[in-house]
Amino acid sequence: RDSSSLLQLSRASPAKSEGNPLCSELSDGRLDGLAGGPYTSEDVAAVACNMAANIFSNGTIIASPSKGTEVIHSYPDGTSINENDYYYMWQRDAGLTMRTLLRVAKGGPQVSAQLEAYAQLLHQIWSKPTPNHDCAPWGAGDGWCSILGEVKFFVNGSVYDHSWGRAQNDGPAINAMVLMELLDGGETSDTSMLANAKADVINALNYVGGLSLDSTEDPWEMTYGQHFFVQSIQHRAMAMATDLANKQSWKDVDNFPLWVSTLQSLIEVHWNETSQAVMETIAR
Repeated sequence: RDSSSLLQLSRASPAKSEGNPLCSELSDGRLDGLAGGPYTSEDVAAVACNMAANIFSNGTIIASPSKGTEVIHSYPDGTSINENDYYYMWQRDAGLTMRTLLRVAKGGPQVSAQLEAYAQLLHQIWSKPTPNHDCAPWGAGDGWCSILGEVKFFVNGSVYDHSWGRAQNDGPAINAMVLMELLDGGETSDTSMLANAKADVINALNYVGGLSLDSTEDPWEMTYGQHFFVQSIQHRAMAMATDLANKQSWKDVDNFPLWVSTLQSLIEVHWNETSQAVMETIAR
């Protein structure tokens, strides 16, 4: 959507702050610095509250409240087209939402509580095996799947267990960065939560690094290959973890600096000297 349509959406359907403490916090003026151009501070608050309406107190972050039940177009023959069903938590989208929330409003009590709930939910999800066996590459019998590369989850935290384009290996990298905000930000003194978050970061990035030379599904969930976005996110997460590991004297992460170098080399391959452009996807 362009800025004008987003503005119309925020003004037409502002989320209510009553009963939503995260919305109340985000609309208390702390985001006024984001206003500008066509957006007033009230518009920013409305957009933030619409986002907060999709963020549940147990840590779940849904992509959209649409469940595929609302008819958006009817034909004379009685058939119809329904809205898409996005009532799930995509690992990528949830992680990017938390990263955004922390970037613009870190330190608020409700944002801190949401970060803790999200970290606990991730730990619960990542601690379970996945029931799926259809991960790429396909065609050689049951594929190997890891819970870390799963795409999306039901609202109750269970894994989406129908056919989909998996694995998608930017998700664990993005969420490792979310957890590192918890580890390095003084957001909690809960030693058990911090220990779990550290273990989850190391486990996620061992997975990412170990599969760094492999292909994965792209963010649009249509193409299997090596993607600039995915490898850039993986490199950033690995570099952050390398720095944090040095700062906090983590053990058994000697491979992290090596994977930083590997991922940097993989990113550079996307540059096409002839066309002077970055190729989004290679090695399809």
